[in-house]
Amino acid sequence: MESDTNELRVYVYYKPNFGYIIGSGIKIKEMAAYATLYPAIYLDDGISDYDLGSSIIEAFRLSESSVEVDISYAKDKKKIFWDHSGYKSWKAFSKDFFSVTIKKKKNNIVLIRDVRDSYGGFVYSEEESDTIQLDANATSSELSNSVKHLMNKNVTKQENATVTFQTLNNNIVEYSTIPDFLIDIDDGGTDAYKIYIDEENDENYIGFFIEPMYEGLSIEEVKEKAYREYGDIVSYRYEKKHKEDVEYAICIKTKDKEIMVLGYKDDDIIMEVIYEIDTKKNTNRIDSIRDSFKKIIDSMLFKKF
Repeated sequence: MESDTNELRVYVYYKPNFGYIIGSGIKIKEMAAYATLYPAIYLDDGISDYDLGSSIIEAFRLSESSVEVDISYAKDKKKIFWDHSGYKSWKAFSKDFFSVTIKKKKNNIVLIRDVRDSYGGFVYSEEESDTIQLDANATSSELSNSVKHLMNKNVTKQENATVTFQTLNNNIVEYSTIPDFLIDIDDGGTDAYKIYIDEENDENYIGFFIEPMYEGLSIEEVKEKAYREYGDIVSYRYEKKHKEDVEYAICIKTKDKEIMVLGYKDDDIIMEVIYEIDTKKNTNRIDSIRDSFKKIIDSMLFKKF
C-alpha cells in the first residue's frame, strides 16, 4: 500500500467477539511504504464509540511523533503488532480480522475498507462506497462511526457468504460454506471459473473448470487418462448420470492422492468440478478437508436461464 510521504497512516483491525487492534503507521526509510508501530493499541469488543475514536486519534499522534525505520523493523518477528491476537501467521490473521486503513492528510481524513487478496494480504477495496472522507479535524465519534460502518459491511458480507459466478452459457452457479483454510485464487491462471487452495498445502484444492477433461470418454478411456495423469491407481469408480445435472462422477485414489470429478451439464457444454487431496501430508486433516469439499459441492445450485 503505497502513499504520499506527507500523510499519516493508521490501521484498524476488528474481529467480532475479540475486539480491535489499532496500529500506527511509521514510514520505512527510502521506501513509499509503512510499517506498523509496536506495540499496537488493543480494545475489547463493545468498546464505546468515544474510546474507539479517541484511540484512533492517539494512534495518529503516535504516527506523527514516530521516526522513520529501516525495512528490518517491519520484518522483525519480535515486533509483530498482531501477536496479541494469538495468530502465528499473517495469512491466518487476515482471514479472521476485518481491516480499515485511515489516511490523514493536511485537509482531510480518508477511510478505506480493505479486502483480503488471494495471497492473504489486505488491499484497498475499489468500491466507491467503501471509501469515506472526513474533515481533518474529525471528532472521535465521527471516526468511530465511520470505522464501524465500514467494518459492518464486512460482517454482513461474511454472514451472507454465498458465492456466485456466471458460466459461458450465462447460467448461474451458486454455492456456500467456504471454510477458513481455503484461499480463493480466482482462476489460478488456468481455464477455470474459480479455484480454492488449502493455505497449508496447495496440492489440496477444489476448482470449477471450463474445459472438461473427461467428457465423452468411455469408462476405459477415463481410466487410461487418469493413469496418465496420476500414475498407478489403487481404486477407481465411474458413474454415469450420477444425479440431476451431473452427467458423470469419477472417484480415483492413488497411493498419495484422492481425486473426485463431477461433470455438470451446462446446457450444451460440461463444467467439471474437481477436488484433489494430498493424502501423504497432513494426514490428520484429510477427513476434515474432504468433508469441507463435499459441503461446497452439496451446497451448489445450478440456476439455468
